[in-house]
Amino acid sequence: MKATHILQHHQLKCTECRIGILNVLLEADAALTENQVKEALHNKFDRTTFYRSFKTLVETGVLHSITLHDSTLYMVNAGENAGHEHYHFYCSACHKLLCIHPQKKENIALPDGFKIKQTDITFEGVCKTCNKTEKR
Repeated sequence: MKATHILQHHQLKCTECRIGILNVLLEADAALTENQVKEALHNKFDRTTFYRSFKTLVETGVLHSITLHDSTLYMVNAGENAGHEHYHFYCSACHKLLCIHPQKKENIALPDGFKIKQTDITFEGVCKTCNKTEKR
């Protein structure tokens, strides 16, 4: 999916900064931090423009954030991940973050009056590629 299509779908202006941020994340093979995105853009945009654009993309649901240990990672919330509840798998060896789509949704019994607004579940372990490398 193209950056411009994603922005248009979310009824956002197609600014150079937003397109740049999305292109970096779309081309990445893993979730990235804000600093990694900024570095990939070679600090092309001033600090205020970059962070305002980033904030808008997160607040409108274009970007999906995952807090892991002491960092927040971002990925584009498009394609099969858009608007669907899913889990994450973090490989502690190669540091990649993958989306996992549950086969069935679990029903959680909450106390009366409680309401779930968001679920964030991250599994941590070793991915298939790294697991093969460790076994050698």
